[in-house]
Amino acid sequence: MGCLSFVQGVPPGCVVLSGGVVRVARSLPHTMVTTQTHAGHISKELASRMASQCGVSIARYEGHGSQGRVFTLHESDQVLKVSKTRTPVNREQHNYSTLSAVGVPCACASLSITEDLDDGTFGHAMLLERLCFTLTAVLRACAITTSLCVVPRLLKACQRILQLLRQHRITYVDLSPDNIMFRRVRQNVYEMVVVDPSYMTIQSPCTSDAFDRMYLAYKVFVLALLHPHCRGVCKHLGTRLLGYEPSTQEVVLWLKTVPPKAVRCVTMAYA
Repeated sequence: MGCLSFVQGVPPGCVVLSGGVVRVARSLPHTMVTTQTHAGHISKELASRMASQCGVSIARYEGHGSQGRVFTLHESDQVLKVSKTRTPVNREQHNYSTLSAVGVPCACASLSITEDLDDGTFGHAMLLERLCFTLTAVLRACAITTSLCVVPRLLKACQRILQLLRQHRITYVDLSPDNIMFRRVRQNVYEMVVVDPSYMTIQSPCTSDAFDRMYLAYKVFVLALLHPHCRGVCKHLGTRLLGYEPSTQEVVLWLKTVPPKAVRCVTMAYA
């Protein structure tokens, strides 16, 4: 159910999604969990002020990434992301530029500004293109609509991103289904792109060639734990990314120990 049998001329990295999957995916949250993160320290006043500097107006709060909050804008095909850091370098904007330069499909940032704040930190604002939905939402939608035939296409698109990152010696560090989104190319055809490259690193001794593949696969299995209805879909994708099905203990142990070390390494490099 919910699958399209054939669409001619699908570009590399793109996935054909049925109308049913798209409708359900649009109705679901972008992230695995909806609780607030440390990004909650972004005040309404700071967000409004930086939006004004970017020449846009905030309509409502939309969600959060690892480093900031995302806002819907009035009558716009873009969103505004506002974050605070202890350094004046907006590493997310820098990393988007790096990814774009080497051909890794990612969100397009049209404007980035930085403000020196009174508390010694720095506020960053970026205008990003509005994308459709995350891989998290698509996997849940595939389970709800029983569109299991989409999973091989998702696997192929994920493998392409992993191959491009590995080819350029880039480790994403936080390549979860929440940070993979889809850009509509034409009717029923969507390109898989990456977002929120806050902790990206190049040729780092803190990570291995398999880091991103393992992280993504393990996060897919975490999605299955949080939302049991999509266990079959997530097991199908995660097992093919890894080559085997890991135990829950293995997933939890790796995620608790390996990624935090990589994040600390990247954070120290930007300090």
